Amino acid sequence: MVERNFEEVSEIREWVRREPEGKHLSIEETAHVVCCLRDIVLWYNGGLSGYNLDPFMVAVVKNDFVRACGEADDVNGRVLPFYAKFLYNNLLGDWRERAEKV
Repeated sequence: MVERNFEEVSEIREWVRREPEGKHLSIEETAHVVCCLRDIVLWYNGGLSGYNLDPFMVAVVKNDFVRACGEADDVNGRVLPFYAKFLYNNLLGDWRERAEKV
């Protein structure tokens, strides 16, 4: 696991485009996923309280797969494993502990 410090939306967008899953997304879908990942990064870095995350994002950071599936829109439902990959590869393992407080 490698922690990355994404400071810009453009860095998140580039990560999405580099990953195999991101290559199959339309421009609109990419923008949607990048916004969701930006919210995760903001939350993780303390820029958003857990109450500002939408129900889908709360389920994702709480590692609640069933709830995330139920809350997901069409795009997020298809790329749910992509969010898990992002969390696992780009945030320290303490995101799970932090999510318990959401």
